[in-house]
Amino acid sequence: MILCLDVGNTQVYGGVFDEGKLITQFRRTSQLQSSSDELGVFFRSVLRENGVDPSTIREIVICCVVPDLLYSLRACAQKYFETEPLVLRPGVKTGLKIAYRDPKEVGADRIADAIGAIKLFPDPPDCCRLWYSNNRLRNSVGSNLPWREYLARCAVVDGSA
Repeated sequence: MILCLDVGNTQVYGGVFDEGKLITQFRRTSQLQSSSDELGVFFRSVLRENGVDPSTIREIVICCVVPDLLYSLRACAQKYFETEPLVLRPGVKTGLKIAYRDPKEVGADRIADAIGAIKLFPDPPDCCRLWYSNNRLRNSVGSNLPWREYLARCAVVDGSA
């Protein structure tokens, strides 16, 4: 099973996936001073309360826009789940080409949204497109670009749409 964590400025959203299916989800407030032990005890407890044996977690994926929490999250994954987490960020092999002058400017949340959109809509018609507006992907009509190319250009590559 895969434990996925979306760490934002105010909330940590979590979900457990088994063979691509969402098994359970939860959330907690983002607290900058959280230790790896606090996080580990919370994650293991919330998994058990939701009927998931923590020992079945084989992978952890983290999308984090709060750099101050990354050290504790990594240490939590290592100590409580005995795995090195995949931290989504520029440079991680995702299949997306990030062509910003400085790819580090692209937030993990934008990368995650682009990957999710491709997963949900692998082959939409050419007339369908998505673009970024206020951190949300929205539908529109009128693009002649192939789907993945348009998504890469707008959502990740130039971020200006």
